[in-house]
Amino acid sequence: MIDDRSIRFFQHLPKLEISNNSFFTEVGDISNDSLNLMYQLATTIDLHPRLQKKYTWYRNDATHNLYSKDLCNLDGIAAHEHYQKIFTTLTADTTPGFYNCTKNYNSNAQKISWSPEHELFKDSLVSLGKQWRWCLLIRIEPMGWWSPKFNHPTPEEQQGYKLYWIPLNYVKNRLIAATGVGYFEPAVGKIYTLDGINYQYSTINIGMEPMYNLLGTCVR
Repeated sequence: MIDDRSIRFFQHLPKLEISNNSFFTEVGDISNDSLNLMYQLATTIDLHPRLQKKYTWYRNDATHNLYSKDLCNLDGIAAHEHYQKIFTTLTADTTPGFYNCTKNYNSNAQKISWSPEHELFKDSLVSLGKQWRWCLLIRIEPMGWWSPKFNHPTPEEQQGYKLYWIPLNYVKNRLIAATGVGYFEPAVGKIYTLDGINYQYSTINIGMEPMYNLLGTCVR
């Protein structure tokens, strides 16, 4: 079952027919051939459960049926440096790419270089003149979710801060929602920027098959 917070979040928002908006902005395209190759590669990668346990203000865990792997973290600094200040234990004795987030621990603070077999993903932003600083591959299974959240970069990071989101396959009824905007199905073959600073957002998959996408930040 989708958790209560996510259901309530979607219920009070309008459905949008297009996915290009102030929260989720189209900034580029990927060719069908490249997209198909990335999707096929994504399905062969072993992804770990994304463990983000509930905090005191959550009734449920923050994610469910959601799997991910960090593909790169070029400078070994957590993607949102804000979290370095609130997580008291940051150790590197974990499987590279495995994400585990609890009240006292965040495994995202480890340096991960691109593997040669992931060059397709590494090059996905070349058309924009960008390169990934931190990138993860996500799979959300049917009835999976990521609970409503904001992103919290440090004040120094906020200027020019962008998250990039690339859907790798089409699944009907895999949805993203943002407060003050609505909910919609992202278009396959598009590169989006996601504004998680000014908008609270959530994603759910009520389709019949797993959805795959890339998410991350770029080197300025």
